[in-house]
Amino acid sequence: MPNSFLTQSNLEPAEPRVEKVFQRLQGGILKGHGRDHTVQLFFRFPGNTAQAKALVKALTAKVTSMTQQLADSAAFKSGETTRPFCSLFLTAKGYKALGFSAAKLAAAFPEPPSPIQLPPQVKFADGMAKHGPELGDPAPATWEPGYADAAGAAVIDGMVLLANDSLPALEFAAWDAGRILTSGGAETLVTQAGLALFNKDKSQNLEHFGYVDGRSQPTYLKADRDREEHQLGGVSPWDPAEPVGRVLVPDALAPAADAAHSFGSYLVYRKLDQNVKGFKSKEQDVADALGLTGVAREVAGAYAVGRFEDGTPVVVRDRDGLNLPVPNNFVFSGPAGADPSGGKCPFHAHVRKVSPRGDTAGDPDNALERSHRITRRGITYGTRAVEPKDDPTIDQMPTGDVGLLFMCFQASIDNQFAFMQRAWANSVGFVKPGTGLDPVIAQPAGTVPVPQKWPNPYGTPAGATVGFESFVTLRGGEFFFCPSLPFLKSL
Repeated sequence: MPNSFLTQSNLEPAEPRVEKVFQRLQGGILKGHGRDHTVQLFFRFPGNTAQAKALVKALTAKVTSMTQQLADSAAFKSGETTRPFCSLFLTAKGYKALGFSAAKLAAAFPEPPSPIQLPPQVKFADGMAKHGPELGDPAPATWEPGYADAAGAAVIDGMVLLANDSLPALEFAAWDAGRILTSGGAETLVTQAGLALFNKDKSQNLEHFGYVDGRSQPTYLKADRDREEHQLGGVSPWDPAEPVGRVLVPDALAPAADAAHSFGSYLVYRKLDQNVKGFKSKEQDVADALGLTGVAREVAGAYAVGRFEDGTPVVVRDRDGLNLPVPNNFVFSGPAGADPSGGKCPFHAHVRKVSPRGDTAGDPDNALERSHRITRRGITYGTRAVEPKDDPTIDQMPTGDVGLLFMCFQASIDNQFAFMQRAWANSVGFVKPGTGLDPVIAQPAGTVPVPQKWPNPYGTPAGATVGFESFVTLRGGEFFFCPSLPFLKSL
C-alpha cells in the first residue's frame, strides 16, 4: 500500500484511499496553508521522557490535518471564520528526547543514498548545523541565538507552526501554545513571526527584493494541477504535477494499525536575511554595465532572478507585463527549449539554477532534474518603512532584519534541498564551467565566486561580466520531520 500510494499524482480528496491518508496527514505539506500571518515556536523538551510525551499529546490536539485544512479553506471561501492552522515538527534530537534510540531512528529514517551522491551525505539525523560546511553556511556562532549552540550542536527538539489571517486570533493561539509548552516543562528557544507581502492589488505574494514569489511549485492535488492547466498558462511542455512520493515518506513510527495510511515529510527551515539595498544596488550596476537606459534597465534584475518583478519569465521576453497569469509553462533546453544558449535567461539566474528544466545533459524527460524538486512553504518576515509594492527608492530599502523564513518539504533532504543547494546554487560550474553562483540563495562560504556573464543584447549569451552574490545570509535553521497524526497521538 505505501509504495503504490507514493506513485500517485493529481489526488482527489474524496477518493477513499486518499481520504484515509488525508485524515492522518498533517496539513500544509501537499498544499500551502495560505494564511497571511504566522508564528513559529522552536522549543526544547523537558528532560523527563514521560513529560515530553505528554506535552506532544497536548500539542497534537491543536494540529490541523490535511482533511481539516481543506475543510477550513472551503469554509473561508464561504465567508466563515476558521480556526488557526497548526503543524508540529520534530528534530532527530526531539525524537531522542521522546525515548527513541539512535538505532530505532536509523531504521525509521533510513535516508538512502541519492542517485547522484555528493559526499558526505546530508542527514536529517545530524541536524542542519553539522552540515554547514557542505551547504556553504556561515558558522553557527554567527547565527541568531536559539538555533544552535556556538559549537554547532543541535539544541532544538521541535517546532510549532501557527498561521491565520486574523492577527489577534493568531496571537491568542501563539499564547495558548506557549502556555502548553511552559506548563509541560518545555523551553521556548525562538519565537519567530512571519508576515506575507503582497503586490498592490494583493493578487500575488512578493518577497523583499520585490519579486513575485511562490510560482513554479509542484502540484499534488488534481484541482491545483487543473488550475495550472486552465488558468495559469498550461501544462505542456512543463507539467507541474509530481507524484506524492516526491514529498511524502511512510511514517515508520506510526502504530501498525495505521501504518498503511500514515505518512510524513522532511522539512528544512532556514531564516534567510536579505540585504535589499545591496541587491537592488547591484542590479543597477549590472544595468550600467549593459548600457541599459529607462525601463529597459529592469531586465538586469530579471537576469539575476529569472523573472521580472511582476513574475514575467525573462526567458519569454525582455520586458515585464505577463503577470496575469504569471507564466510558468516553459522549459529552457531540450526539444521544446526556449533558451538553450542562456542568452535570454542566463544559466546563473536563480530560477534556472534551482530548476534547470532540461539544461542537464543526458536526462530524458527531465526525470533526474525533477527528482531534486522541493515543495516550498516559506513566508517573509520583518517590517519596513516602505514595502516593495510601494516602489521604494534605494535609500528607503533595508540592509537587513527582513527576509524569508524559507521552508521546504521533501522526501529526502540529501537528494532534494541539499543537492539543490550544493550541486546547483553553490556551484560556480553548474550548469557549465564559468556559470557562477546563484545570485539569490548561494551560500558561498569557502567558495571563490566567479563573476557571472550577463546577456547583451537580449538573446545573446556573451555580454558584460559582473560579480553578483552574497546578499542573502543564513541566520539559523534546522532539519525537521513532520510526523503523521497517528504517531503523535500514540505517544
